[in-house]
Amino acid sequence: MPLCKLSDSSVLYDVTPLENLYIQEFMIKAPGDFVKVYIYGLYQCVNPSTSDVSLEAFAQALCLEPDTVRNAFAFWSRDGLVRTLSENPFSVEYYNVKNRLVQSNYETPPELTRYADFNISLQTVLGG
Repeated sequence: MPLCKLSDSSVLYDVTPLENLYIQEFMIKAPGDFVKVYIYGLYQCVNPSTSDVSLEAFAQALCLEPDTVRNAFAFWSRDGLVRTLSENPFSVEYYNVKNRLVQSNYETPPELTRYADFNISLQTVLGG
């Protein structure tokens, strides 16, 4: 099983399909190493023959620690962009960014809503 794969509803092209919505809404707030993990995983989804079959090989290709890669995928999972399919072997499924944002049955993970009121209050105090 590859480490990363696109959901069955995604269409593959000759390029790595990095959506502009991802850049505008998600990438700008993410740590740089997490962006590297997301893009490299997306690249592997589109080019399965280049896929590293282990978390360690994936991390090594990016000059990162395996825990950093796990944390990055957990970060993107909280945003609803990926889903961990398996812990052993580690495997991740990518979602289409637009579909995840507009999907009517997508529920916000509880960890995102836990501090919603606090965040709104803090934004008010800090002026946005």
